[in-house]
Amino acid sequence: MTTNDDHYDPHGLLGAYVLDAVTDTQREQFEQHLEQCPRCGEEIDELRAAAAWLGSVVPRTPRPATREFLLDQLDRTPQGD
Repeated sequence: MTTNDDHYDPHGLLGAYVLDAVTDTQREQFEQHLEQCPRCGEEIDELRAAAAWLGSVVPRTPRPATREFLLDQLDRTPQGD
């Protein structure tokens, strides 16, 4: 596939494509790529399954003692620059 952008990498759009976070032009380019790349099609199926699973997870509130312990651990953990 050729584009005007020599640095175009369709594989970098996999996640955004699955989440419908691409422009119309990106979608068109990526779908052209999909016609020739079964590996990306398989990865899209896996990412869609993962996204569906994440969407079904019910958030839970930790017990107060657990929350305090975790926050204390975060305060004690050295942070990056």
